[in-house]
Amino acid sequence: MRRLGCLTFLLLAACQTTGTSTFTPTQIGATGAYTQPATGMVYPTYVGDFARVSLVRYQPDESAVGVGYNRTRPVGEEIAATVFVHPSPRLMGALGSRSANAQARRTLCESEFRANMAEILRHYPGAEMIEAGEFRLSQANAEYQGLRAVFNYSSGRNNFFGSFDASLRSELYIFCYMDGRWTVKHRITHRARHDAASEIAAFLRDLTLTIGPQEALATGGGPLR
Repeated sequence: MRRLGCLTFLLLAACQTTGTSTFTPTQIGATGAYTQPATGMVYPTYVGDFARVSLVRYQPDESAVGVGYNRTRPVGEEIAATVFVHPSPRLMGALGSRSANAQARRTLCESEFRANMAEILRHYPGAEMIEAGEFRLSQANAEYQGLRAVFNYSSGRNNFFGSFDASLRSELYIFCYMDGRWTVKHRITHRARHDAASEIAAFLRDLTLTIGPQEALATGGGPLR
């Protein structure tokens, strides 16, 4: 039997971006690799040592989905990862220049990133953000501009692979304007005492972003804390 671990509460920070729709999130029935119809993003059943444990649609047309992956071995070093893909914030009309568009995309992406950080801090009393900044992801011949934040907090009443009140470290990654209009988020959480840097890097590298090229974002934004 698969252990869902902290999948449910990992999705909480992602859910707030789906708007005011009254659609009830539902499970997607898929046994093999699942391709999100709206985006072309492919979610395999395994990404290295991570097994897919959940597929959730947040919109009827599956334009917003959350997919959970767990690494359950060795015991005590479990890792829960959630990938969430949904529409990026819309740019309101053409801004007249490539650099202006890139700056507008950067501003909107930062705004969404800050909203997600605030949601994590709100949901976990006592949570501490220990790092936030730019991040670049390399996959095969592609490179993506992103933002990353790292948090420490207690799982509290949430069950993290059989443990309550576990001291956790959680990393948030966001990549906006994939194929010009999609946002990809990763939440990856593990026990704070476990150095999971290599496992996280492998997961980010091996879950190929099959959506399409990323539209450019301006670099060198202001402080993200």
